[in-house]
Amino acid sequence: MLKSTYKLVALCILLALSASTMMAQTEDNHCVIWSVEDGGGTLGCYSTLAEAIRIATDGKVDLPNSADMNTVDQALKEHAIAEQVDRQPNSELNMQPASSTVVGILYDWTNYQSSNFILIVSDPTGCATYGWGFNLPSTWQNRVESARGYQGCNYTQVYDLLDFQGPTYKCPNDCSTFLGLNNDADSVYVWP
Repeated sequence: MLKSTYKLVALCILLALSASTMMAQTEDNHCVIWSVEDGGGTLGCYSTLAEAIRIATDGKVDLPNSADMNTVDQALKEHAIAEQVDRQPNSELNMQPASSTVVGILYDWTNYQSSNFILIVSDPTGCATYGWGFNLPSTWQNRVESARGYQGCNYTQVYDLLDFQGPTYKCPNDCSTFLGLNNDADSVYVWP
């Protein structure tokens, strides 16, 4: 009887630890990271995608916290057009370019689902002239399964190891799966 009680207590402890770990993983699952060329590093993780996008765009894309991925995708595309127009001489918009530009979003699951990792760079032209590399922090390594590119980043290439090493998979913009590298990528490069 005593053995059964210990087993039950141990099982309850394991379940409680498992539940708290799962809760920790579901909170603040929308992270923003700088490119290697910009010094790397995570800008932060946030509880909603809209909040992360707001931070990543210096408040230029401000959506309700309930915004879904389709709304965010459309808003980022519209923001990219506005930024391009603003860089034209004699622009009537007279907006200041953001100090950071969203060039891609990585997703935890295939088909752009679940948590996400927002890739930002300091160049307002995004991938207009060259690509950008990102080493994923340990909490996002071996985790991502799909991606979308923005600001002229038409290809996403994932690598099995940090610093763009090991097996790789390159796919066009709106990459719904990384195939054999799903849950295996440690670094990412976005290309024009």
